[in-house]
Amino acid sequence: LSHVIDPRTGWPIEGRRQVTVVSPSATRSEALSTAFFVQGWSWTADYCQRNPEVGVIYFEESHGRLGPPRVAGRIDWMPAERRAGKG
Repeated sequence: LSHVIDPRTGWPIEGRRQVTVVSPSATRSEALSTAFFVQGWSWTADYCQRNPEVGVIYFEESHGRLGPPRVAGRIDWMPAERRAGKG
């Protein structure tokens, strides 16, 4: 059972296990992770295509197990300055 409730049904979301969002703002990432969890993969991928500064790693359930990750958008774990040794 998920701790995220679908506002359209009032019931917990089923079939999704984890959504990790990378964006310039931690607050935005937190809000988007919940929205992506509720809206599903297609909506999430479309959003990331329109907002290239946002990346997501999306895990869904497949046959009762964790399925392979889906990735959309840009995933930078470290700012470019730090990767270049300037930070």
